[in-house]
Amino acid sequence: MVWTLEEQDGTTVLAVEHYELDPSTETARQVGPGSMFLVSNLKTWIETGRAMGDPSSPR
Repeated sequence: MVWTLEEQDGTTVLAVEHYELDPSTETARQVGPGSMFLVSNLKTWIETGRAMGDPSSPR
């Protein structure tokens, strides 16, 4: 897994890429839906300053 952060138009953009992750492995199953939620929430927080689904979260 490779994570990159870059500045874009005054904000921070997070990109996450998986390489050579065989979907039949236990690792792939563990990386499944739970980690995608975590990465998505982290990405939202980094890019917007707000937690996903929390409209009262400070900017």
